[in-house]
Amino acid sequence: MLPLGLNTIRPVSQLRTVRCVYDRRRDRDQAHVGVVVMLRRDGDIALSKEGLIFYVEGYEHPSDRSFAYLKYVPSRLRALFDLEFLPAEYWLDGLPLVRLARLYSPRTVASTLAAFQKAFPSYLYDCPVNGKRLIAFSDDRVERLFKPEQALAQLLRKNGRSRLEQMAINWVNLVSGASGVSLDEFGLHGSLCVGLRSPSPDIDIVVFGAENFCKVKAAVGRLCSERQLKYLVENRWDTVRLNKVTFQGEKVVFNAVRKPEEIHERYGAYRRRALKPIRLKAIVTSAREAVFKPAHYEIDASRWEEHLPSQVVSMTGEFRDIASAGDEVEVSGVLERETDAATGAETYRVVVGSGSPRPEYVWPSSLGSRPDLSR
Repeated sequence: MLPLGLNTIRPVSQLRTVRCVYDRRRDRDQAHVGVVVMLRRDGDIALSKEGLIFYVEGYEHPSDRSFAYLKYVPSRLRALFDLEFLPAEYWLDGLPLVRLARLYSPRTVASTLAAFQKAFPSYLYDCPVNGKRLIAFSDDRVERLFKPEQALAQLLRKNGRSRLEQMAINWVNLVSGASGVSLDEFGLHGSLCVGLRSPSPDIDIVVFGAENFCKVKAAVGRLCSERQLKYLVENRWDTVRLNKVTFQGEKVVFNAVRKPEEIHERYGAYRRRALKPIRLKAIVTSAREAVFKPAHYEIDASRWEEHLPSQVVSMTGEFRDIASAGDEVEVSGVLERETDAATGAETYRVVVGSGSPRPEYVWPSSLGSRPDLSR
């Protein structure tokens, strides 16, 4: 029996079939009937056997589980979480869900860990690599797996699309033609990927690969100048990120996800330990990896005298792709020591989105004076 009335969730055999794609890094593994093998790319979505909906975080994962954050909770389980939820209700194949109002705040992280400790301790993982307790779901807890590339491929074949679904197809076709990026390098994310009934859905697009993303971004700029699209600015970061537009009255957001050959991270290759909070100014020397999440900025922080960090890593999408090489940035986060497991060599980085209660951010000086980011 599932807890607190979740026996209303239909079994896998009665749910819409989603074919699993196997991680190329694990192609040595044998595929077993009835076992879901994770692709482990940032933004893949999993529905757990308890009805929880998780979004995969990043690309470094242990062999038997995936790090993730919680986004949707069955309505009947909301009392377990001392958190604020959005007032609307969402539906997935007859299952009512509520969405966390804030996904990355320190309070959300602490309250989610506390709730899982009481109700779902198997989803907690004391990570020896990162030196902290994290949420991670194991493969055998996945009821359904949703993948952006499959979602778009299925929608392209679908008859009787909704208006929003057709708008998503129209946008991808338009931008694919303008950028020269083929349709199979795009994917669908968000509610359209999951098939979630949402009171205020938008179109959330994935572009696979850094080069493809740059081509798409340039094409979107041209389409905006031709007034086929219009940039949407909801905050000051949007003025530099330029990944939100309106298209025939609908909001469209597009982001980059690594191709398999762009995944260089290997779980366990480095051991990391948090040292202390840090705030500094630095010059970005490379932002080639900043279009992804986590966003990696190589920096020159020579103004900082002790434990000179060479990299800023933003774990939240809020600060991805907002600075370029040569930009000066102000950074607030947690200084981490990174030790190469093979050689013992030590380097330092600043992590933004660490879960610390202090305000953490990446702020380009080109945006002017920094507002209060403590809320």
